[in-house]
Parts: sequence; C-alpha cells; structure tokens
Amino acid sequence: MPNHNLNLSRHLKHTFTLVIALTLLSSCLVLSNGNYFCTNWDYHFYLGERYANVGRWEDAIDIWYEVVLDGKRDAAGRASYNIAIGYSRLGNNNLALEWARYSAIQYNNKRAKRYLDDQHIVKERKAEPDNMLCTTD
Repeated sequence: MPNHNLNLSRHLKHTFTLVIALTLLSSCLVLSNGNYFCTNWDYHFYLGERYANVGRWEDAIDIWYEVVLDGKRDAAGRASYNIAIGYSRLGNNNLALEWARYSAIQYNNKRAKRYLDDQHIVKERKAEPDNMLCTTD
C-alpha cells in the first residue's frame, strides 16, 4: 500500500519549488517601472532597484557602478544603462547621455540605443520653431 503522505509531501515540494522559480523568473524579466533593469539573481541589481524605488538614485548609481567595475559583460551593460537612467532622474542629462552612449557602444545595449534615439527626437522637437503650427485667420 503506497504512503499517501509521502506522495503529498513530494507534490507540495515540487509545487513550491516551481512557484518560487516562476516568481523569480517573472520578476527578473520584467523591467521595474518600465525604465531600468532589475534581476533577483544579482544582489547588486536588486539592491540598486530598492534604492531607486525609494528615490535614492545616488545610492542606486553607486551600487550599479560596482557591477560595471566587476566586468561581467551582460551585467555591466545593463548596469551602465541603469546608471544613465539614474542620472536622468537626477536631472543630469549630460551624464545620462554619456552613460547611455557607453552602454550602447561598449555593450551593444538595445535599451540604451532606444534611450539615445528618444533623446535625439526630443531635442529635435525642441529645436522646431513654434510657428510651424497651422493657424486659421
């Protein structure tokens, strides 16, 4: 006669493991606030995200800078993009653009390239004269 308690225990263990894995995976693949990278499998990204979520952008930038210095290519590319977003949120657009360029050039980061394209479009729109609007007399 099979031990039903043992089978239930195994089932619960596998279900629990699957739930944890899916939770970590889903939170790692989605951008927090739609702006910067976060990962639960890297402590620095996680800590940087927590600082960013409470508006402590300087601290988040310091944490992400450590990831850039660590030299792991994928992580450094994402971290350099996060730094660009951090400087943008602090209002330092020059440093934001520098870090976005660095991320795009050194790491071929697609989000950094989109960020640069968006900034270029905004700059062009600001340069357009206001008299281009249609008016009726």
